Amino acid sequence: MVLLARTLKDGTIGTLRPVVTSTKGCGFEDAAMAAVRQWKYTPAMKDGQPVEADFTVITHFRLLR
Repeated sequence: MVLLARTLKDGTIGTLRPVVTSTKGCGFEDAAMAAVRQWKYTPAMKDGQPVEADFTVITHFRLLR
């Protein structure tokens, strides 16, 4: 699954949406987005100041038996 995320100036996640998914309706999108929202990022910098930035997050799920 591939997510498109935007980090805000404080390092938290602003917008977040799935752009590539292979298992719609199984709850993996929600689980991946919930995990990514928990993480704290170092914001991107421009001219010594924090700025918002877009980036992609690739998540993999594996079913264990």
